[in-house]
Amino acid sequence: MRDAVIVSTARTPLTKAARGSFNNTTSPTLGAYSVAAAVERAGVEGGEIDDVLFGAAMQQGSQTMNVARLIGLRAGLPVTVPGMSIDRQCSSGLMTIATAAKQIIVDRDVSAAIELGRDDEIMDQLRRASFTQVLGDDWTHGVEAAVDIALLGRYYERIADHAVSIANRVVFVVTGEDPRAAASEA
Repeated sequence: MRDAVIVSTARTPLTKAARGSFNNTTSPTLGAYSVAAAVERAGVEGGEIDDVLFGAAMQQGSQTMNVARLIGLRAGLPVTVPGMSIDRQCSSGLMTIATAAKQIIVDRDVSAAIELGRDDEIMDQLRRASFTQVLGDDWTHGVEAAVDIALLGRYYERIADHAVSIANRVVFVVTGEDPRAAASEA
């Protein structure tokens, strides 16, 4: 088994505010300072790095095109080093489902795969509940917010559906049985 090791980290400075000294610096450039510092601290060559993971909340402007990849390139890492941008706002349920899907694939865990189907139904119920909220007489946040919530709910529901599809394939690979057939017979 190959181990994953974090050899160094660094944080961007908190000076991007209107009066901050980096307020006109683009996100990829600002992030590149941190990555370059982390690489230097680790004492490794850029080609030894397997991946650049970078958290960026509410990505917009210069952050929209996979800011982690742009940061890695600006930090001088080789073009062979990939990057993954992570924005975890309001996604604890989604992250739970995605993490469960990953573990099901890695562990070939049939019981977890079946449980994921139940979690998918919970996501479906949450989406229906969000419609009740935005269509209620007491909704005061406007049409744009209602549309955003509806689209976000649909997005989460679709990802949960894909996770269940993956889980069903794992069950089939491990047991030779199609869980969808068993569910339709019940």
